[in-house]
Amino acid sequence: MHFFVERDLMQQELSITQAIVEKKTTVAILVNVLLRVDNNTLHLTATDLDVTYHARVPAEVKKEGGATVLASKLAEIFALLPENRVELQLKENGRLLISAGAVNYELAILPPEDYPKVPRCDDGQGIKVSCGSLQRALVRTIPSVSMDEYRYQLGGVCFKSTDGKLELASTDGHRLNRVILPADLEKGYIFPEGIVPRKACHELTKMEGEEFCHIGHQDQFVTFRFQNRELIARKLQNKFPDYTAYITQFGEKEVGLHRDTFFEAVRRVSILGSGKYYGIRFFLSPGKLKLDGSHPDIGEAIETMEVEYQGEQVQIGFNSKYLLDFLASVPSTPIKIHLKDSNSKGVFIPQDETLDHVYVLMPMTL
Repeated sequence: MHFFVERDLMQQELSITQAIVEKKTTVAILVNVLLRVDNNTLHLTATDLDVTYHARVPAEVKKEGGATVLASKLAEIFALLPENRVELQLKENGRLLISAGAVNYELAILPPEDYPKVPRCDDGQGIKVSCGSLQRALVRTIPSVSMDEYRYQLGGVCFKSTDGKLELASTDGHRLNRVILPADLEKGYIFPEGIVPRKACHELTKMEGEEFCHIGHQDQFVTFRFQNRELIARKLQNKFPDYTAYITQFGEKEVGLHRDTFFEAVRRVSILGSGKYYGIRFFLSPGKLKLDGSHPDIGEAIETMEVEYQGEQVQIGFNSKYLLDFLASVPSTPIKIHLKDSNSKGVFIPQDETLDHVYVLMPMTL
């Protein structure tokens, strides 16, 4: 194996592999990245057996071949190389020589034949979506993915097609995000519902410079294909809970406000939150919303803001951290809040023209 590659192109791909390769594993080769070259292309693969990443990078190939190299060290080296044109060559001593200008490294390798068999991306039918829209939808749904290892079925984002569109949903039992984005479904294609793990969703948000994403399925995997990249994620083998009632049954009390004003007010009032105390009270009355955040050992913060509301008075408590997660993920836009009473969920809907987003937040007893 002998080839030349641009440092900047390689560094971009290696940065993605760092989150995919296993840091602690009994299978030593899983901390390595697989490099193969042919037809003036470098094929780069990283996997933890649940999430697999493939990338194709233009290369000047002198001799075809392959090797696996420690992913973390390869990324560190490329981040510090002084020249953009980098030479990689497999030496007779079984080490990989990396040269750029006056700098040379020799890295130990493991043979490519020992690398585990990994799934390939489905080249068949699927769903075509804007990469930007997909990433914005994931930024909104990832925060409510459950971190509880005992609620395995909630440890990812649920993907499914609805009326020719792509629907994403996540919940940790306290809050629910559901986002619908435009999609092109190939004629006759049926996309099976599947839960994509959090790790894969995070990596999808890092795919820079991509215009479209082709989403398909292959056995127990969901596949994401870009121009020169592929990400394949093993679906969580559980059924996502039915959340239809939560996003279709709203309270009759409707409040209108702007995201920016609301976000800053919640940030200020929640400053005193600490430990178990991250609650914030809403005191809603015609034309006004009073926010009250208090901590028994620190103090109290109160802010009143003008809102569009003409209904009855209502008091309700929410977790301020969950509110901030939601507000940080949405753009500067008006927001509609639907409430029923102090014991029922709050429904927050950004008035966004690009994504159909509903956020459901369960109340707190304060």
